[in-house]
Amino acid sequence: MLEAKDIEERLGAESPWRVYSYETVTTTMAEAQRLAEQGEDEFALVVADCQTAGSGRFDRRWYSPPGEGVWMTALFRPDLSPERVPLLTLASAVSVAEALGDLGFSVGIKWPNDVLAASGPFRRRKLCGIRAEMAVEGDHVAWASSGIGINVGAASFPEELSGIAASLQELAGAPVSRMACACAVLERLEANYRCLLEDGFSQIRRSWIDHAIGLGEPVRVSDVDGEVSGTALGIDEEGQLLVEVPGEGVRAILSGDLVFEV
Repeated sequence: MLEAKDIEERLGAESPWRVYSYETVTTTMAEAQRLAEQGEDEFALVVADCQTAGSGRFDRRWYSPPGEGVWMTALFRPDLSPERVPLLTLASAVSVAEALGDLGFSVGIKWPNDVLAASGPFRRRKLCGIRAEMAVEGDHVAWASSGIGINVGAASFPEELSGIAASLQELAGAPVSRMACACAVLERLEANYRCLLEDGFSQIRRSWIDHAIGLGEPVRVSDVDGEVSGTALGIDEEGQLLVEVPGEGVRAILSGDLVFEV
């Protein structure tokens, strides 16, 4: 089990993270919300060995068995408008991609915030999913959270995830430290969060584009208005996906489900 004191000790005395660790929770996001509503300040982190009801974007089930991943949610109280909070999700994806790169893994980001294997036999299989929540009071963001689930030690997945998901252990061909993975991500996440608040989205956007998978390729995006097919170009300063649609020009898509067409 990832113990709070061990994570805090490894991060060091200057780290702002205050860690709450659990053996089993329904979801770490639910625990982070509870802490937020009790008045806990930002940089609180909930980490669990197992989630019984983990879910990702669009409420899809997230496979999070005991001891096989990093299942955690970070709490923030950002000085951002509600419309800008989704940028925190992109910053979280960048943080995971940068951290896993630091650990020697070849990874990339699928818009908006899935982290995939970028090469090898597990290319484009999902390693990490990220989900964000927030509470708004008037025009003010009371709190925001970033839920991060990283497949670290799984040797196999349920049938419905076969060929879709992969673990860091599968990529490495050897056991991978959950502690090292969690701490590497938290260090990057702190830095990118501060960068987002102090300097805006530009630097994070550049890193997102550097890690992006599928740019210049044909994609299909399903959103509330239906499906859009075209060539993925990148993201704009609002984090919207830019897709060049034949006969229409470039369309900016705020949210949706992206599928590679090749």
